[in-house]
Amino acid sequence: MYDVNESGNGGYVRGSLEVMENGYLFAGYGKASRSWSNVGGERLEVEIDQAELGLGYRHAFAPRTDFISELSLVRLGAPASLSNLGSADGHVYAGKLMLGVRGRPVRNFEYWAKAAYLRVDDNVLIDHSVVGTIGFQYRFSPVWG
Repeated sequence: MYDVNESGNGGYVRGSLEVMENGYLFAGYGKASRSWSNVGGERLEVEIDQAELGLGYRHAFAPRTDFISELSLVRLGAPASLSNLGSADGHVYAGKLMLGVRGRPVRNFEYWAKAAYLRVDDNVLIDHSVVGTIGFQYRFSPVWG
């Protein structure tokens, strides 16, 4: 449609460190980019990056299932460039409260489902948001997943 070619990619890394029984520090970084180009050679590139640092707490409520809560500071950036007009860069800070469940139905497999409220102040483009995360991981050892 409109002779536009579209492509995108991204990834993230996240880690945590237990600092007390059931309490942990965590940090993460994610980046996604998307570009659009048309037959005339114009190209728009947008990147979204997110860095996060926070505290988490887990509480067992079933033998293999935990309730989890996390409070974090998030930095959101969105640099963009248009081939014939130049580029723009900007970022905002937000607070995030996330609640959810994490379970381990078998020894080496873990899943989670979380919902969060993201609060961004003093920004006309981004409003407060409710976000969700669903995921899973394979645990290679008790330490590495």
